Amino acid sequence: MSPTFFRTLPSWSAIALVCALLASCFETKQEFTLNPDGSGKMVLDTTFPNISMNGQQELSEKVLQGAVADFIKRVEGIEAWRDVSYEWTGDGRVHFKGTGYFADIANLDLDNISMMDFEWKTDGDKGTLAMKMKEDDDGGGAEKEIAKDPEERAKQIEQERAQFQQTKPMMAGMLNGMKHTAAFNLPGKAGETINFTSVPDDKVSIQITGEKMISAMESLVNDDEWMKENSFDSQEGPSGNEEMSQALFGNEKPPVANRVSVGEPLFDYAKELKTAQAEFKKLQEELGPKIAPAAQGEPFESLEVVGVRFVSEVDEGSGLRPFNSEPGYSLSLFGKFSGSVLSMTDGSKLEKAVADDGSDLLPARDFKRGIRFPRLSEDRSAVVFEIDLRSPGKEVKSIREISGTVQYTVSNGTKEVDLGFASLKSGESGKELNAKIIEIKDGWNKDGTKNIEIELAVGKGEIKDLVMLEGAKRTVLASRGYSSFGSGTNTFTFEAEGGVPENAKLIAVLYDGIQTYDVPFKLENISLLGISLGEQ
Repeated sequence: MSPTFFRTLPSWSAIALVCALLASCFETKQEFTLNPDGSGKMVLDTTFPNISMNGQQELSEKVLQGAVADFIKRVEGIEAWRDVSYEWTGDGRVHFKGTGYFADIANLDLDNISMMDFEWKTDGDKGTLAMKMKEDDDGGGAEKEIAKDPEERAKQIEQERAQFQQTKPMMAGMLNGMKHTAAFNLPGKAGETINFTSVPDDKVSIQITGEKMISAMESLVNDDEWMKENSFDSQEGPSGNEEMSQALFGNEKPPVANRVSVGEPLFDYAKELKTAQAEFKKLQEELGPKIAPAAQGEPFESLEVVGVRFVSEVDEGSGLRPFNSEPGYSLSLFGKFSGSVLSMTDGSKLEKAVADDGSDLLPARDFKRGIRFPRLSEDRSAVVFEIDLRSPGKEVKSIREISGTVQYTVSNGTKEVDLGFASLKSGESGKELNAKIIEIKDGWNKDGTKNIEIELAVGKGEIKDLVMLEGAKRTVLASRGYSSFGSGTNTFTFEAEGGVPENAKLIAVLYDGIQTYDVPFKLENISLLGISLGEQ
């Protein structure tokens, strides 16, 4: 076994950072069932806060489902969830329970819900399970310079202990009541365990509590001999990872279950994953936006002006531009459809704009008459879009009429198309949709991610998802860009966090039965602020 596998605990700053994120998390329980190849399932029972950016907590079912959907998105390494339940607690936190399936426990990351990560390694017929605390981004720790002069060091120690007492109430407020437990059903009996509780030999567990963490830190800060050689920083915590491990677990080594006698898999991962994926799909539909039945070309149920921008001309010689914009008059319109729509098209346009004095406010150039920046609501039943007009004259007090056409598409379902790549490599061509992989390159945001730039003979509004299929593992790739050059073939960029195996397949999920509708719209007798003036 490589000696680098056995990690010491990271700096206390990493632990403190995670604990700060766990500030309102009372209890997290994980029970793992682990196979010899590192795959497995985890029953997770956790309570976590739902942070509201405006400071107002709404305990509705919609907000709850949004919090759970966001949590599931942030968990990395889980291929599918099943047996999921969720509810509000009495104090406004989210209680989540479910079983998640992972292909490799080392890739499992529960973001700020869990403060422990685990690794599993095999060497022949023996395996090793090791725990590691989450690390901060730079992997750095407390590096405060320790004075060599005994008198100076004594003053430093006095100051550091005072700092600890000052920060202790804050840490206690964050950590008191926090409890994190992880239990493992191992694929064999462990020959040795360090800092894991083992009863029986093929089951190990570990628990960390907030009270124990504070107690461990306090015992070190009050240890005269330890403080002579180490330091405590109010921002970083105490240095000396081995001593922290000793204080937390009773042994200076990190938690390990060693010499596990690897046997048969504890369960059929591929079989259970397939069942879980079907259930997970239903859960995602439950947590996703509730899409109304498709609109069928009916007029807007309502349409109103919700924003106005008016930029007047100023002396050209001044070189100044209000809002750093060209002179003009723009309106933002909010409309409700009779049902849901798939997308807005470039066929939407402004056709008439007349002021109360009869002057024409329609832009002179055709390209300025288009509908700009259409954005659909989450349930796709409403839209906000912008229109540009000429600046009204100084005598204009209102607008007599604004009218045009909104064009949108609807779909009656989806279909999946295997693009037919022999291998996923740059330059490869597929058998369907004129597919071609332009380039596979490193992603920008995360280590190990890859960006796939691919040409497809479909429009932007025709493709719902691009799925990478590797055996039973099905991954929906994140969309990262789109470009079109009017050739009928468009270029899409997708991100694959776990890399792109050459033997995987790419499946395009396309909207099916697409129909296009042209819907006229009209606003009459509105003030320059967009307020309806009624019949005149």
